[in-house]
Amino acid sequence: MGRPKGQRVEKYSLAPVAKYLSGLLGKSVRMAQDCVGPEAESAVAAMNNGDIVLLENLRFHAEEQANDSTFSRQLAALTDIYINDAFAVSHRAHAR
Repeated sequence: MGRPKGQRVEKYSLAPVAKYLSGLLGKSVRMAQDCVGPEAESAVAAMNNGDIVLLENLRFHAEEQANDSTFSRQLAALTDIYINDAFAVSHRAHAR
Protein backbone atom coordinates (compact mmCIF):
# COMPACT_ATOMS: atom_id res chain seq x y z
CA MET A 1 0.00 0.00 0.00
CA GLY A 2 1.46 3.33 -0.97
CA ARG A 3 5.05 4.07 -1.90
CA PRO A 4 7.03 4.46 1.33
CA LYS A 5 10.35 3.91 -0.52
CA GLY A 6 11.74 1.32 1.89
CA GLN A 7 10.95 3.33 5.03
CA ARG A 8 8.28 2.84 7.67
CA VAL A 9 5.59 5.45 6.99
CA GLU A 10 2.60 5.11 9.34
CA LYS A 11 0.04 6.36 6.82
CA TYR A 12 0.91 3.29 4.70
CA SER A 13 0.53 0.80 7.55
CA LEU A 14 -1.80 -2.13 6.97
CA ALA A 15 -3.29 -1.76 10.49
CA PRO A 16 -6.54 -0.26 9.11
CA VAL A 17 -6.78 -3.21 6.72
CA ALA A 18 -6.47 -5.64 9.64
CA LYS A 19 -9.26 -3.81 11.47
CA TYR A 20 -11.49 -3.83 8.38
CA LEU A 21 -10.84 -7.53 7.72
CA SER A 22 -11.65 -8.33 11.34
CA GLY A 23 -15.06 -6.68 10.99
CA LEU A 24 -15.69 -8.25 7.60
CA LEU A 25 -14.77 -11.75 8.78
CA GLY A 26 -16.27 -11.46 12.25
CA LYS A 27 -13.08 -12.66 13.90
CA SER A 28 -9.84 -11.24 15.22
CA VAL A 29 -7.09 -10.45 12.73
CA ARG A 30 -3.75 -10.08 14.46
CA MET A 31 -1.55 -7.36 12.98
CA ALA A 32 2.19 -8.07 12.99
CA GLN A 33 4.23 -4.87 13.20
CA ASP A 34 6.69 -6.13 10.58
CA CYS A 35 6.62 -8.62 7.73
CA VAL A 36 9.94 -10.34 8.56
CA GLY A 37 12.11 -10.78 11.61
CA PRO A 38 11.41 -11.77 15.22
CA GLU A 39 8.07 -9.95 15.61
CA ALA A 40 6.60 -11.52 12.47
CA GLU A 41 8.04 -14.92 13.36
CA SER A 42 6.54 -14.86 16.87
CA ALA A 43 3.15 -13.71 15.56
CA VAL A 44 3.08 -16.63 13.13
CA ALA A 45 4.42 -19.13 15.69
CA ALA A 46 1.64 -18.16 18.14
CA MET A 47 -1.09 -18.94 15.62
CA ASN A 48 -3.65 -21.67 16.21
CA ASN A 49 -5.75 -23.32 13.50
CA GLY A 50 -8.14 -20.75 12.09
CA ASP A 51 -6.15 -17.73 13.26
CA ILE A 52 -5.33 -14.91 10.87
CA VAL A 53 -2.18 -12.80 10.98
CA LEU A 54 -1.68 -9.87 8.63
CA LEU A 55 1.98 -9.03 8.11
CA GLU A 56 2.94 -5.36 7.84
CA ASN A 57 3.49 -3.64 4.50
CA LEU A 58 6.34 -5.23 2.52
CA ARG A 59 7.19 -1.87 1.00
CA PHE A 60 8.54 -0.71 4.36
CA HIS A 61 11.64 -2.72 3.35
CA ALA A 62 13.83 -1.62 0.43
CA GLU A 63 14.51 -5.32 -0.22
CA GLU A 64 10.91 -5.73 -1.43
CA GLN A 65 11.68 -3.98 -4.72
CA ALA A 66 15.35 -4.98 -4.87
CA ASN A 67 14.51 -8.59 -5.77
CA ASP A 68 16.43 -9.66 -2.65
CA SER A 69 16.45 -13.47 -2.36
CA THR A 70 17.18 -13.43 1.39
CA PHE A 71 14.15 -11.22 1.99
CA SER A 72 12.05 -13.54 -0.20
CA ARG A 73 13.16 -16.59 1.78
CA GLN A 74 12.38 -14.85 5.09
CA LEU A 75 8.85 -14.15 3.87
CA ALA A 76 8.33 -17.62 2.44
CA ALA A 77 9.42 -19.25 5.70
CA LEU A 78 6.45 -17.65 7.49
CA THR A 79 3.63 -18.84 5.28
CA ASP A 80 1.74 -21.79 3.89
CA ILE A 81 -0.34 -19.60 1.56
CA TYR A 82 0.65 -16.56 -0.48
CA ILE A 83 -1.91 -14.26 -2.10
CA ASN A 84 -0.52 -12.22 -4.99
CA ASP A 85 -2.64 -9.08 -5.04
CA ALA A 86 -0.36 -7.51 -7.64
CA PHE A 87 -0.70 -10.02 -10.46
CA ALA A 88 -0.87 -7.30 -13.11
CA VAL A 89 2.70 -6.23 -12.31
CA SER A 90 4.20 -9.69 -11.78
CA HIS A 91 6.13 -9.37 -15.04
CA ARG A 92 8.26 -6.49 -13.72
CA ALA A 93 11.91 -7.14 -12.86
CA HIS A 94 11.50 -6.42 -9.13
CA ALA A 95 8.66 -8.97 -8.91
CA ARG A 96 10.82 -11.97 -9.78
